[in-house]
This record gives sequence, C-alpha cells and structure tokens, in this order.
Amino acid sequence: MIPPTSNAYGRSIVQWQESWIRWAFTTPGDENPLLNPTQCGEIVEGVFFLTAAIESGLEADCMIPVGMPILVPAAGTMGVQGLHAKTPEQLLGGVQAKLDTLEFARLSIDGFNVPLSGVLRFTSTYHAHFRRGNYFDQVGSPVHGNRLVASGGIFVRLRPLSAGEHTIMTADRFSSADILDITFHMTVSA
Repeated sequence: MIPPTSNAYGRSIVQWQESWIRWAFTTPGDENPLLNPTQCGEIVEGVFFLTAAIESGLEADCMIPVGMPILVPAAGTMGVQGLHAKTPEQLLGGVQAKLDTLEFARLSIDGFNVPLSGVLRFTSTYHAHFRRGNYFDQVGSPVHGNRLVASGGIFVRLRPLSAGEHTIMTADRFSSADILDITFHMTVSA
C-alpha cells in the first residue's frame, strides 16, 4: 500500500478519489463500472481503477499489465448538488453524516488484511460532468451536465502487483445496510 499522505503517480489520494468518482458515476450505459462490476475496472490516467461493490457477493475476473498501479475503493460515498443536497455545505455535511455510519471496511490482498486506519479522506466540493446514461440515469435519479459533488471514503493506492494470479477483496458495511463485498481474481501479465 502506498501511504495516503503521498502524491504517488502525480496526485494526492483525494485527487485520485475525485477521478475515481467521476469515472464510476459519470460513465454512461453498459460501460459504467458500478452497473457492470464483473467488468472489473479499467486503466484511467495510468492507474488501474477497480470498481466497487454495490451488492453482496460480487466476483470479477481482471487482467492487468505488469507494472500497473491499482486504485482500490474499499468504502465510500458521494453527493451531487441538486440530487442529494442544495448547497455545498449540505453536500459536505451529507458525505460526513454517511461516513459516520460506516461500521467497517476491509481490504485484503492474497489473503492478507491491509490496515486501513488513517486512510479515510474527504474531498472539498469539486465539479463532475454527468453525461446522459450515467449511473444516476440508470438507477432512476437523472442527473445531467456539470454538477458540484463531494465525496469521502477509503481509497487505497497499490504498487504494481507481481506477475501471476492475485486476489483482492473489499467489503464494507454502513449501519442499517447489507455488507457490500467484491472479490477480484487478478491476472497480472506482460
């Protein structure tokens, strides 16, 4: 794991979190990683973004090249102005309130638990452009155009894995919700 305070791969973990949120929530249709989690993820700006669990018991097979760093969303939430809140302050407060209900988050790599204390990070508000067919359109809460968003979560940057087979598992639970988990069966090859 790369320390959360570093600027690995040219950005802070908060900036990578913002990029991941844009990728996960604004990508349209069948390409949306949250709506098609078995697609595993994709390379975004030189880092392999894994998708996130939106239900229990998901599994995904992944093929990634040797030397590719990985961004793992272990737990998180976000808010969109006009959908979840009216003001920037309400957006930030809503994200904080949701993360206050996080009961646990887990990340393991090849069966070894990765310590997550001190990894939770919050963004300020930032902009995301929601194209037609985005995640919110698909789940019945249409959002379009440039919107102010805020997010918070446990995002972990991993150094490139060695060639071969690996397993990455994430799980989280917010109070009054089911455990959300996904297991990635990773093949790292040249």
